[in-house]
Parts: sequence; C-alpha cells; structure tokens
Amino acid sequence: MVLFGNVKNAKGTRSQVPLVFNAFASRKKLAVALDLPAESYKMEPVLELDRRYKHPIPAQRIGPSEAPVKEVIEKGEAVDLLEYPVPTHHSRDGGPYILGGSTVLKDPETGLYNLAMIRHQVKDRDRVTIHAAPHHHSGMILKMYRDAGRTTPFAIVIGHHPAYYLGSQWEGPFGRNEYEIAGGVMQEPVRLVPSETWGDEFLVPADAEMIVEGVVSADEMDEEGPIGSTPDTTRQYGGKDR
Repeated sequence: MVLFGNVKNAKGTRSQVPLVFNAFASRKKLAVALDLPAESYKMEPVLELDRRYKHPIPAQRIGPSEAPVKEVIEKGEAVDLLEYPVPTHHSRDGGPYILGGSTVLKDPETGLYNLAMIRHQVKDRDRVTIHAAPHHHSGMILKMYRDAGRTTPFAIVIGHHPAYYLGSQWEGPFGRNEYEIAGGVMQEPVRLVPSETWGDEFLVPADAEMIVEGVVSADEMDEEGPIGSTPDTTRQYGGKDR
C-alpha cells in the first residue's frame, strides 16, 4: 500500500489531500482487514467472509456532532471535485475516475440500502457519471427511479475501514439492507448519519473520510470511458458506455 503525500489534483496543481493506493492489492492485506494473521491468506479470508456475510449487524444512527465526516462540509459553488487527486489511472482512459469508493443507493420501494464499488468518471467540478450495469442491484435501483421519472440520490463513500468495502462486495439476492451486511463484515454496526442533501431520508456512513452526494438525472445520459481493465497485462480497455 502506498500513501502519496505530494500529488497533483485533477487540475494538475498540488492537491491538499493525500492519496492512498493498493489497500486491497494482496490477499495478505485482505486477511489483515478481517483481523486474521497475515499468513492466513489462502482460503481463510474467503471462509471468514462467508461466515460474516451470514451474520449481518444492524446499523447505528448517530448525531451529526458525533460524525467525523461532518468536520468539513462543502456545498454549492464550494464543491469542486477537480481540486481532489482523482487519478486518470491509465494512459488511454477517458478521464479521471473515482474507482475506490463505495456507492450507496436506496431502493425507492423498500427503503433498503445497496452498496457497490462501481466506477465514476469525473466530468467537471460538480458532475460525474455513474456506471451501473442494468442487471446488477445498483442498475435495478436506478431503473426504478428513472421509470418513475425521478432523480436518483446517491452517495460515494471514500475512505472507510477495509472491512466496510469487503461488505460492499457481497453478492446475494436483491432486497437486503447492505449496511447491515457491511456491519457483519466489520463485526460492529456501521455508524450512520443524515446526509447533507436529503437529511433523514438518506443516511450515510459517519466514519467515512469523504462522501460525495449527488443525483442521477431521470432522463439525461452521458458517455463515459474508455477505462483500462488490465492495460498492463492484456492491454484491454473497456469501450465507451452510456
């Protein structure tokens, strides 16, 4: 894992925020994230994850004054994603991408939360695309809102306990509160706080380093990509999507 303390932002100037890479770059790191010995990196993390997925823990709501993520709040004209070190990861990528965040969506019918590590291309200071495959849970939720002619609220959680992100990788039947799945992997409740944009209607992780809140248009589509899949080995890039 590498911490870059002197890195450029998306504008090409010095960023005030550091950047961490390769938090999940080895099975040994996954073992440590689950409180296992580093040498227990073969089947042990898989079996431990399977066990924890089966024992969800309800989330815990706290007040804004207790939430570290509320220490700095930027709204309106103060929002500028280009000021942050969002990388263009590969030479032929379509632009800077947020790849290490967990996207939170909320089922409009049940109110259950979905977590997914999906990609976001930063298009401008306050505009990103969201790549949600239609047959995945996030894509299904987006379709619900769009079919109803409604904008879709979402949040990108950047910087949390590694076990939280392993929880967001759970794959199972549609219709579970995945904050509880993540809590099971962390073995403690995910602490939640009202969002800045929607208040009590949309809760976000209180212990995140950073949260980006936004909405998906009910009718607007945009091109995103290409994005490198394994450019250093197979030279493969994903095509542009809408």
